Amino acid sequence: MITAGLIQRYPDRFDAARPMCGVLSGGVATWNTALDSAFAFKTLLAPGSGLQVVNIANPLANLHIAEVALAVAQATPQGRARLALVSALGDGPGWFVPLSPEPAATDFASQEMN
Repeated sequence: MITAGLIQRYPDRFDAARPMCGVLSGGVATWNTALDSAFAFKTLLAPGSGLQVVNIANPLANLHIAEVALAVAQATPQGRARLALVSALGDGPGWFVPLSPEPAATDFASQEMN
């Protein structure tokens, strides 16, 4: 993003640039998607919890609030359904850690944990 910003701001200083960041395909839209997911998480899983999605004053405390809400949600079918909705809004993957085996297409529990 820095490369793109520099070439846009100072085009007379560069002959060419090769930005390699995928976010450049739509940075605002990409970050808004993440914000949409965070808002959905708070609305569906942590209403009234004090979880902050913007202007986060204490990141560690905020992470703790989110992790507690996540653990509570994973304990019930309703919570897991809400987590699935949050993940679908952000187009979250069902397999995230390449060092772990990829879950089968029908292994929804493992996909949800990912």
